[in-house]
Amino acid sequence: MVETPPGPGPEEEGPVIEVVVPEGAPLELACVLRVEQRAEWRREGSAALPAALQVAGESAGAGAGAGSGGLTARLRAAAATRELQGVYSCARGPQAQRLRVVVKPRPAAYVTVAAAATEPATTLAPAGAPLLRQSEVLPVRAESGGAPPGTPQYYDVGRNTSMTCSIPAASGQQIVWEKNNTVLANVKEIKDRYKLESDNARLVISRSVEEDYGNYSCKAGGEAQHWQLRARVYTKLPSTDSSVVDGQKLKLVCKMIGKPALPVKWFYNKDHTSYDEEVVKDLQLGVELETGGRIKLENSDAGIENGQLVIEAAERADAGAYACIPDFSAAGNHTQSPHLPAVTVLRVKDMYAALWPFLGICAEVLVLCAIILVYEKRRTKPELDDSDTDNHDQKKS
Repeated sequence: MVETPPGPGPEEEGPVIEVVVPEGAPLELACVLRVEQRAEWRREGSAALPAALQVAGESAGAGAGAGSGGLTARLRAAAATRELQGVYSCARGPQAQRLRVVVKPRPAAYVTVAAAATEPATTLAPAGAPLLRQSEVLPVRAESGGAPPGTPQYYDVGRNTSMTCSIPAASGQQIVWEKNNTVLANVKEIKDRYKLESDNARLVISRSVEEDYGNYSCKAGGEAQHWQLRARVYTKLPSTDSSVVDGQKLKLVCKMIGKPALPVKWFYNKDHTSYDEEVVKDLQLGVELETGGRIKLENSDAGIENGQLVIEAAERADAGAYACIPDFSAAGNHTQSPHLPAVTVLRVKDMYAALWPFLGICAEVLVLCAIILVYEKRRTKPELDDSDTDNHDQKKS
Protein backbone atom coordinates (compact mmCIF):
# COMPACT_ATOMS: atom_id res chain seq x y z
CA MET A 1 0.00 0.00 0.00
CA VAL A 2 1.21 3.50 -0.77
CA GLU A 3 -0.04 6.33 1.43
CA THR A 4 0.76 9.89 0.45
CA PRO A 5 0.79 13.08 2.52
CA PRO A 6 -1.91 15.70 2.00
CA GLY A 7 -1.68 17.87 -1.11
CA PRO A 8 -0.18 21.37 -1.33
CA GLY A 9 -2.07 24.62 -0.94
CA PRO A 10 -4.65 25.73 -3.45
CA GLU A 11 -2.20 28.01 -5.21
CA GLU A 12 0.03 25.29 -6.59
CA GLU A 13 -0.47 22.15 -8.61
CA GLY A 14 -0.22 18.86 -6.76
CA PRO A 15 3.08 16.96 -7.01
CA VAL A 16 3.41 13.77 -9.01
CA ILE A 17 4.46 10.96 -6.68
CA GLU A 18 5.88 7.91 -8.41
CA VAL A 19 4.55 4.55 -7.22
CA VAL A 20 6.56 1.53 -8.43
CA VAL A 21 5.06 -1.95 -8.07
CA PRO A 22 6.16 -5.32 -9.53
CA GLU A 23 3.91 -6.84 -12.15
CA GLY A 24 1.43 -9.25 -10.57
CA ALA A 25 1.77 -7.79 -7.07
CA PRO A 26 -1.27 -6.29 -5.27
CA LEU A 27 -1.66 -2.56 -5.88
CA GLU A 28 -3.21 -0.14 -3.41
CA LEU A 29 -3.10 3.64 -3.71
CA ALA A 30 -4.06 5.85 -0.79
CA CYS A 31 -4.02 9.60 -0.26
CA VAL A 32 -5.22 11.80 2.57
CA LEU A 33 -7.94 14.27 1.56
CA ARG A 34 -8.48 17.68 3.00
CA VAL A 35 -11.73 18.43 4.81
CA GLU A 36 -13.14 20.32 1.84
CA GLN A 37 -12.16 17.66 -0.70
CA ARG A 38 -14.33 14.84 -2.00
CA ALA A 39 -12.77 11.62 -3.30
CA GLU A 40 -13.01 11.40 -7.07
CA TRP A 41 -10.40 9.14 -8.65
CA ARG A 42 -9.25 9.91 -12.19
CA ARG A 43 -6.67 8.43 -14.51
CA GLU A 44 -4.96 10.77 -16.97
CA GLY A 45 -7.77 13.24 -16.28
CA SER A 46 -10.52 10.74 -17.17
CA ALA A 47 -13.07 9.37 -14.72
CA ALA A 48 -13.10 6.07 -16.65
CA LEU A 49 -10.86 3.80 -14.57
CA PRO A 50 -9.53 0.40 -15.72
CA ALA A 51 -11.88 -2.46 -14.85
CA ALA A 52 -9.24 -4.10 -12.64
CA LEU A 53 -9.29 -1.14 -10.23
CA GLN A 54 -11.80 -0.93 -7.40
CA VAL A 55 -12.54 2.12 -5.31
CA ALA A 56 -12.23 1.02 -1.69
CA GLY A 57 -14.06 4.03 -0.31
CA GLU A 58 -12.93 6.49 2.33
CA SER A 59 -11.88 6.00 5.92
CA ALA A 60 -10.43 8.04 8.70
CA GLY A 61 -6.71 7.93 7.98
CA ALA A 62 -3.76 7.90 10.32
CA GLY A 63 -1.70 10.01 7.97
CA ALA A 64 -1.03 13.72 8.04
CA GLY A 65 -4.21 15.62 7.95
CA ALA A 66 -6.26 12.94 9.64
CA GLY A 67 -6.09 14.78 12.91
CA SER A 68 -7.83 17.76 11.31
CA GLY A 69 -10.73 15.68 10.03
CA GLY A 70 -9.13 14.38 6.86
CA LEU A 71 -10.11 11.13 5.21
CA THR A 72 -8.00 8.56 3.36
CA ALA A 73 -9.23 7.57 -0.11
CA ARG A 74 -8.10 4.18 -1.41
CA LEU A 75 -7.92 2.53 -4.82
CA ARG A 76 -7.06 -1.16 -5.16
CA ALA A 77 -6.21 -3.82 -7.75
CA ALA A 78 -5.68 -7.49 -6.99
CA ALA A 79 -2.71 -7.74 -9.39
CA ALA A 80 -0.77 -4.92 -11.03
CA THR A 81 -0.58 -5.03 -14.84
CA ARG A 82 1.04 -2.77 -17.41
CA GLU A 83 -2.41 -1.49 -18.37
CA LEU A 84 -2.77 0.15 -14.95
CA GLN A 85 0.16 2.50 -15.53
CA GLY A 86 -0.56 6.21 -15.67
CA VAL A 87 -1.09 9.32 -13.57
CA TYR A 88 -3.93 9.15 -11.04
CA SER A 89 -5.55 11.90 -8.99
CA CYS A 90 -7.82 11.36 -6.00
CA ALA A 91 -9.74 14.65 -6.13
CA ARG A 92 -10.55 17.55 -8.42
CA GLY A 93 -8.84 20.92 -8.31
CA PRO A 94 -5.29 22.19 -8.58
CA GLN A 95 -4.52 21.06 -5.03
CA ALA A 96 -5.31 17.41 -5.77
CA GLN A 97 -2.52 14.93 -5.28
CA ARG A 98 -1.30 12.96 -8.29
CA LEU A 99 0.34 9.53 -8.32
CA ARG A 100 2.16 8.03 -11.28
CA VAL A 101 1.88 4.23 -11.26
CA VAL A 102 4.83 2.39 -12.80
CA VAL A 103 4.54 -1.39 -13.15
CA LYS A 104 7.90 -3.12 -13.41
CA PRO A 105 8.07 -6.23 -15.63
CA ARG A 106 7.90 -9.52 -13.80
CA PRO A 107 11.54 -10.27 -12.84
CA ALA A 108 10.92 -13.99 -13.07
CA ALA A 109 11.43 -13.74 -16.85
CA TYR A 110 14.94 -15.05 -16.32
CA VAL A 111 14.69 -17.32 -13.29
CA THR A 112 11.93 -18.65 -11.11
CA VAL A 113 12.89 -18.84 -7.47
CA ALA A 114 11.79 -22.04 -5.81
CA ALA A 115 8.86 -21.49 -3.49
CA ALA A 116 10.47 -23.81 -0.94
CA ALA A 117 14.11 -24.62 -0.39
CA THR A 118 13.52 -28.29 -1.05
CA GLU A 119 12.08 -27.93 -4.56
CA PRO A 120 14.17 -29.28 -7.44
CA ALA A 121 16.11 -26.98 -9.69
CA THR A 122 14.09 -24.75 -11.95
CA THR A 123 15.00 -24.57 -15.62
CA LEU A 124 16.41 -21.64 -17.53
CA ALA A 125 13.99 -19.47 -19.46
CA PRO A 126 13.55 -20.51 -23.08
CA ALA A 127 15.30 -18.78 -25.94
CA GLY A 128 13.86 -15.35 -26.46
CA ALA A 129 13.26 -14.57 -22.79
CA PRO A 130 14.78 -11.23 -21.74
CA LEU A 131 17.80 -11.10 -19.47
CA LEU A 132 17.50 -8.50 -16.72
CA ARG A 133 20.04 -5.98 -15.48
CA GLN A 134 22.68 -7.28 -13.14
CA SER A 135 21.85 -4.50 -10.70
CA GLU A 136 18.21 -5.60 -10.43
CA VAL A 137 17.94 -8.38 -7.85
CA LEU A 138 14.86 -10.44 -7.19
CA PRO A 139 13.44 -10.33 -3.66
CA VAL A 140 15.41 -12.54 -1.28
CA ARG A 141 13.89 -14.19 1.76
CA ALA A 142 14.86 -12.56 5.04
CA GLU A 143 15.44 -16.07 6.34
CA SER A 144 15.58 -19.45 4.64
CA GLY A 145 14.74 -22.70 6.31
CA GLY A 146 12.07 -25.31 6.77
CA ALA A 147 13.68 -28.16 4.88
CA PRO A 148 12.90 -31.50 6.51
CA PRO A 149 15.81 -33.48 7.92
CA GLY A 150 17.74 -35.58 5.42
CA THR A 151 17.19 -33.20 2.51
CA PRO A 152 19.30 -30.35 1.09
CA GLN A 153 18.50 -26.90 2.42
CA TYR A 154 19.53 -23.86 0.39
CA TYR A 155 20.28 -20.40 1.77
CA ASP A 156 21.14 -16.99 0.33
CA VAL A 157 24.56 -15.60 1.21
CA GLY A 158 24.19 -12.65 3.57
CA ARG A 159 20.78 -13.75 4.88
CA ASN A 160 19.71 -15.75 7.91
CA THR A 161 18.97 -19.45 7.72
CA SER A 162 17.45 -21.81 10.27
CA MET A 163 16.90 -25.51 11.00
CA THR A 164 14.44 -27.04 13.43
CA CYS A 165 15.14 -30.30 15.24
CA SER A 166 12.09 -32.48 15.84
CA ILE A 167 13.76 -35.03 18.14
CA PRO A 168 11.89 -35.10 21.46
CA ALA A 169 14.53 -34.47 24.11
CA ALA A 170 14.20 -36.64 27.17
CA SER A 171 14.07 -35.06 30.61
CA GLY A 172 17.48 -33.70 31.58
CA GLN A 173 18.91 -34.08 28.07
CA GLN A 174 19.88 -31.28 25.74
CA ILE A 175 19.86 -31.14 21.98
CA VAL A 176 23.38 -30.84 20.60
CA TRP A 177 24.07 -29.26 17.18
CA GLU A 178 27.04 -30.20 15.02
CA LYS A 179 28.54 -29.17 11.69
CA ASN A 180 30.54 -31.81 9.84
CA ASN A 181 30.60 -33.88 13.07
CA THR A 182 32.06 -30.95 15.07
CA VAL A 183 30.11 -29.31 17.90
CA LEU A 184 29.04 -25.83 16.75
CA ALA A 185 30.71 -24.16 19.71
CA ASN A 186 34.05 -25.36 18.31
CA VAL A 187 33.45 -24.18 14.74
CA LYS A 188 35.30 -20.85 14.51
CA GLU A 189 33.71 -19.44 11.35
CA ILE A 190 30.21 -19.69 12.81
CA LYS A 191 30.88 -19.31 16.52
CA ASP A 192 29.62 -15.72 16.92
CA ARG A 193 26.82 -15.87 14.33
CA TYR A 194 24.47 -18.58 15.54
CA LYS A 195 21.91 -18.85 18.30
CA LEU A 196 19.73 -21.62 19.69
CA GLU A 197 16.04 -21.11 20.39
CA SER A 198 13.11 -23.15 21.73
CA ASP A 199 15.24 -25.17 24.18
CA ASN A 200 17.99 -25.68 21.57
CA ALA A 201 15.48 -27.18 19.12
CA ARG A 202 15.91 -24.37 16.58
CA LEU A 203 19.26 -23.29 15.12
CA VAL A 204 19.46 -19.83 13.53
CA ILE A 205 22.58 -18.74 11.60
CA SER A 206 22.80 -14.98 11.08
CA ARG A 207 24.38 -13.27 8.05
CA SER A 208 25.21 -16.53 6.30
CA VAL A 209 28.49 -16.75 4.39
CA GLU A 210 29.71 -19.19 1.76
CA GLU A 211 31.69 -21.18 4.32
CA ASP A 212 28.51 -22.03 6.24
CA TYR A 213 27.68 -24.76 3.75
CA GLY A 214 28.17 -28.29 4.99
CA ASN A 215 26.43 -31.13 6.82
CA TYR A 216 24.55 -30.17 9.99
CA SER A 217 22.96 -32.44 12.55
CA CYS A 218 21.09 -32.32 15.84
CA LYS A 219 21.48 -35.11 18.37
CA ALA A 220 19.60 -36.06 21.51
CA GLY A 221 19.05 -39.29 23.39
CA GLY A 222 20.95 -41.40 20.87
CA GLU A 223 18.91 -40.09 17.93
CA ALA A 224 20.11 -37.72 15.20
CA GLN A 225 18.70 -35.68 12.33
CA HIS A 226 20.79 -34.36 9.44
CA TRP A 227 20.66 -31.49 6.94
CA GLN A 228 22.79 -30.71 3.90
CA LEU A 229 23.19 -26.92 3.95
CA ARG A 230 24.06 -25.43 0.55
CA ALA A 231 24.50 -21.80 -0.56
CA ARG A 232 22.60 -20.78 -3.69
CA VAL A 233 25.11 -19.70 -6.30
CA TYR A 234 25.15 -16.66 -8.56
CA THR A 235 27.76 -14.92 -10.70
CA LYS A 236 29.54 -11.57 -10.83
CA LEU A 237 31.70 -9.79 -13.41
CA PRO A 238 34.20 -7.05 -12.51
CA SER A 239 32.23 -4.34 -14.35
CA THR A 240 29.22 -3.75 -16.57
CA ASP A 241 31.58 -2.13 -19.12
CA SER A 242 34.78 -3.70 -20.45
CA SER A 243 37.25 -2.63 -23.13
CA VAL A 244 40.20 -4.06 -25.02
CA VAL A 245 42.52 -2.71 -27.70
CA ASP A 246 42.18 -4.24 -31.16
CA GLY A 247 44.66 -7.09 -31.49
CA GLN A 248 45.30 -7.54 -27.77
CA LYS A 249 44.32 -10.43 -25.51
CA LEU A 250 41.12 -10.20 -23.45
CA LYS A 251 40.38 -12.11 -20.27
CA LEU A 252 36.97 -11.95 -18.54
CA VAL A 253 36.75 -13.71 -15.17
CA CYS A 254 33.31 -14.73 -13.90
CA LYS A 255 33.24 -14.87 -10.10
CA MET A 256 31.00 -17.46 -8.48
CA ILE A 257 29.29 -16.59 -5.18
CA GLY A 258 27.94 -19.53 -3.17
CA LYS A 259 29.04 -23.11 -2.56
CA PRO A 260 29.39 -25.73 -3.80
CA ALA A 261 30.36 -23.95 -7.02
CA LEU A 262 28.88 -24.86 -10.40
CA PRO A 263 30.28 -24.68 -13.95
CA VAL A 264 29.66 -21.45 -15.87
CA LYS A 265 27.79 -20.86 -19.14
CA TRP A 266 28.48 -17.80 -21.33
CA PHE A 267 26.02 -15.96 -23.58
CA TYR A 268 26.65 -13.28 -26.21
CA ASN A 269 24.74 -10.65 -28.16
CA LYS A 270 26.68 -8.69 -30.79
CA ASP A 271 24.02 -6.01 -31.32
CA HIS A 272 24.86 -3.98 -28.21
CA THR A 273 27.84 -1.62 -27.92
CA SER A 274 26.75 0.31 -24.82
CA TYR A 275 25.17 -0.62 -21.49
CA ASP A 276 21.65 0.77 -21.16
CA GLU A 277 18.14 -0.37 -20.33
CA GLU A 278 17.82 -2.30 -23.59
CA VAL A 279 21.05 -4.28 -23.43
CA VAL A 280 19.82 -6.71 -20.80
CA LYS A 281 16.28 -6.66 -22.13
CA ASP A 282 17.39 -7.80 -25.57
CA LEU A 283 20.19 -10.17 -24.62
CA GLN A 284 18.68 -13.57 -25.35
CA LEU A 285 19.46 -16.61 -23.23
CA GLY A 286 19.19 -18.78 -26.30
CA VAL A 287 22.34 -17.25 -27.86
CA GLU A 288 25.08 -19.24 -26.16
CA LEU A 289 28.64 -18.13 -26.86
CA GLU A 290 30.37 -20.16 -29.56
CA THR A 291 33.95 -21.07 -28.67
CA GLY A 292 36.82 -22.20 -30.81
CA GLY A 293 39.76 -20.58 -32.57
CA ARG A 294 40.52 -17.28 -30.84
CA ILE A 295 37.71 -17.68 -28.29
CA LYS A 296 38.03 -20.28 -25.57
CA LEU A 297 36.81 -21.03 -22.05
CA GLU A 298 39.18 -21.92 -19.23
CA ASN A 299 38.92 -22.74 -15.57
CA SER A 300 39.40 -19.67 -13.40
CA ASP A 301 42.11 -19.33 -10.76
CA ALA A 302 39.41 -20.09 -8.16
CA GLY A 303 38.82 -23.46 -9.84
CA ILE A 304 35.47 -22.56 -11.43
CA GLU A 305 34.87 -24.66 -14.54
CA ASN A 306 34.61 -22.41 -17.63
CA GLY A 307 34.85 -19.44 -15.29
CA GLN A 308 37.26 -17.56 -17.53
CA LEU A 309 36.60 -16.30 -21.05
CA VAL A 310 39.75 -15.71 -23.13
CA ILE A 311 39.80 -14.00 -26.53
CA GLU A 312 43.16 -14.12 -28.29
CA ALA A 313 43.87 -11.08 -30.50
CA ALA A 314 40.50 -9.35 -30.04
CA GLU A 315 38.80 -8.02 -33.16
CA ARG A 316 36.22 -5.29 -33.71
CA ALA A 317 33.63 -7.99 -34.40
CA ASP A 318 34.03 -9.27 -30.82
CA ALA A 319 32.31 -6.18 -29.40
CA GLY A 320 28.92 -6.76 -27.79
CA ALA A 321 27.22 -7.88 -24.59
CA TYR A 322 28.48 -10.91 -22.66
CA ALA A 323 26.75 -12.69 -19.78
CA CYS A 324 27.85 -15.50 -17.48
CA ILE A 325 25.48 -17.65 -15.43
CA PRO A 326 25.80 -20.81 -13.34
CA ASP A 327 25.14 -23.99 -15.29
CA PHE A 328 22.19 -25.28 -13.27
CA SER A 329 21.78 -28.23 -15.62
CA ALA A 330 24.82 -29.74 -13.90
CA ALA A 331 23.49 -28.99 -10.42
CA GLY A 332 21.29 -31.98 -9.77
CA ASN A 333 18.65 -30.78 -7.32
CA HIS A 334 20.35 -27.41 -6.76
CA THR A 335 17.85 -24.52 -6.61
CA GLN A 336 18.63 -21.34 -8.47
CA SER A 337 19.70 -18.16 -6.73
CA PRO A 338 17.33 -15.18 -6.86
CA HIS A 339 20.26 -13.07 -8.03
CA LEU A 340 20.38 -12.29 -11.74
CA PRO A 341 23.21 -13.06 -14.17
CA ALA A 342 26.32 -10.94 -14.59
CA VAL A 343 26.41 -8.84 -17.78
CA THR A 344 29.19 -6.73 -19.30
CA VAL A 345 29.36 -4.81 -22.57
CA LEU A 346 32.69 -5.13 -24.40
CA ARG A 347 34.16 -2.32 -26.49
CA VAL A 348 37.07 -3.07 -28.85
CA LYS A 349 39.15 0.07 -29.35
CA ASP A 350 41.27 0.94 -32.40
CA MET A 351 44.94 0.23 -31.66
CA TYR A 352 45.76 3.74 -32.89
CA ALA A 353 42.97 5.37 -30.92
CA ALA A 354 45.40 6.94 -28.45
CA LEU A 355 47.55 8.27 -31.32
CA TRP A 356 44.86 10.36 -33.01
CA PRO A 357 44.51 12.94 -30.20
CA PHE A 358 48.30 13.36 -30.13
CA LEU A 359 48.45 13.88 -33.89
CA GLY A 360 45.62 16.38 -33.61
CA ILE A 361 47.54 18.37 -31.01
CA CYS A 362 50.66 18.31 -33.19
CA ALA A 363 48.64 19.59 -36.15
CA GLU A 364 47.22 22.43 -34.04
CA VAL A 365 50.72 23.40 -32.89
CA LEU A 366 52.01 23.43 -36.49
CA VAL A 367 49.14 25.61 -37.65
CA LEU A 368 49.71 27.99 -34.74
CA CYS A 369 53.45 28.23 -35.52
CA ALA A 370 52.70 28.91 -39.18
CA ILE A 371 50.31 31.73 -38.23
CA ILE A 372 52.93 33.27 -35.92
CA LEU A 373 55.64 33.12 -38.64
CA VAL A 374 53.42 34.73 -41.25
CA TYR A 375 52.44 37.46 -38.81
CA GLU A 376 56.06 38.16 -37.85
CA LYS A 377 57.14 38.38 -41.48
CA ARG A 378 54.39 40.85 -42.32
CA ARG A 379 55.16 42.95 -39.23
CA THR A 380 58.94 43.25 -39.88
CA LYS A 381 58.61 44.19 -43.59
CA PRO A 382 57.09 47.71 -42.95
CA GLU A 383 59.80 48.38 -40.34
CA LEU A 384 62.55 47.64 -42.90
CA ASP A 385 60.89 49.96 -45.46
CA ASP A 386 60.76 52.82 -42.93
CA SER A 387 64.44 52.30 -42.06
CA ASP A 388 65.49 52.54 -45.74
CA THR A 389 63.53 55.80 -46.18
CA ASP A 390 65.18 57.44 -43.15
CA ASN A 391 68.69 56.58 -44.42
CA HIS A 392 67.92 58.04 -47.84
CA ASP A 393 66.71 61.36 -46.32
CA GLN A 394 69.86 61.68 -44.19
CA LYS A 395 72.14 61.28 -47.25
CA LYS A 396 70.31 64.05 -49.17
CA SER A 397 70.72 66.48 -46.31
